[in-house]
Amino acid sequence: MQLILDFLLIGGIIICFLILMLIFKKEKKTRSNIILGLFFILILLVFIHSYSQIHQIKWLFTLTYLPFEALAWIAAPLLCLYIESLFTKQKQFWRKKWFHFTPALLFTCFFSLPILIFWLSGAPKPSYIQNLIGLGETPLVFLESIYLIGYLSYSIRLYNRFKNLLNQSYSNYDIQWIGRLLWGAILITSIDLLTEIYLLLFGEELTFLAGSDAYITLAGILFLVFHLGYYGVNQSKILIPKHLYSPSIPHSEIITEKPSSPVTSPSYSPEDLKGLESDYLQLMQEEKPYLDEDLTLGKMAKLMEVSDKKLSAFLNQYLKISFYDLINQERIKAVCEKIKDPAFSHLTLLGIAFDCGFKSKTSFNRIFKKETGLSPSEYRKKYGEK
Repeated sequence: MQLILDFLLIGGIIICFLILMLIFKKEKKTRSNIILGLFFILILLVFIHSYSQIHQIKWLFTLTYLPFEALAWIAAPLLCLYIESLFTKQKQFWRKKWFHFTPALLFTCFFSLPILIFWLSGAPKPSYIQNLIGLGETPLVFLESIYLIGYLSYSIRLYNRFKNLLNQSYSNYDIQWIGRLLWGAILITSIDLLTEIYLLLFGEELTFLAGSDAYITLAGILFLVFHLGYYGVNQSKILIPKHLYSPSIPHSEIITEKPSSPVTSPSYSPEDLKGLESDYLQLMQEEKPYLDEDLTLGKMAKLMEVSDKKLSAFLNQYLKISFYDLINQERIKAVCEKIKDPAFSHLTLLGIAFDCGFKSKTSFNRIFKKETGLSPSEYRKKYGEK
């Protein structure tokens, strides 16, 4: 079992080092890059601490003790701020966001730091720390888990808010990796919490885990670390058009594109919006703008010679669909037509997808399955030229 643990920890240390090298090699580091770098430094120290604990490397254990103990209190706010930094621009960012780390500071000053000091000096611990230690690990794990789940839930709300804004203006921006990351973190935290509750109630571990819960948790963390590094390192800041401002997000804090027309908040009657229908259908049939992999709401508005705000109102209020869903539905229709056409039988499914405006194999497969109920290969087998 220790061999497995060593493998996971050394693997985690190597992955963190490689990701940090990629982050800090960038010439222009954005705020999101810096926050991501801080997150991976924290995770690296945690992996190193766990390794030093197993192999009884006292000096290394001591150096990494504080970040290890504060992991939950620091990692959750960092993830939240990372997501926020991808979409928002704020002056004096850290001055406005320092309060997120207040729990970590209080926990370190009044719990983990005193324990470390008294452990190194051999002096008696204060009574309140002795009382806390006497309660065992379960209350602390419970508190950290609730804190983590709360922060991650807030981060999911933030992610969903920005994803909905993006879907109204972009056809090929896929940030679902953020959702997978956050839900995965909640799952791992919840498993930890449930095992501690079971242990507290019944005085023994869950039978099917048989002492392997630490390995499962570590493997899950390693997977999420790799997932975040793989997608996060190359994730750029995202521009959101001004007409898509949400009242719950301050205007000055959203990273915005320059609008195609002055920023106002006009209202459109159903008759105004219905008047766009013929122009919209003609554009789709003749120019097929959805074949442009970089199509945005602003580009399509220029093709129709209307403001992006009016086109957005037409899609959302009249057609009752987001720009993202509309364009990708059209792309799927185009893919299906080419799959059935013998003239395109020499192309691979991915080649057809790219011809029809998709940029990502993962997005294509997911959207195709959603729209047709079949995978692309199943669809070709069923409807393609024999």
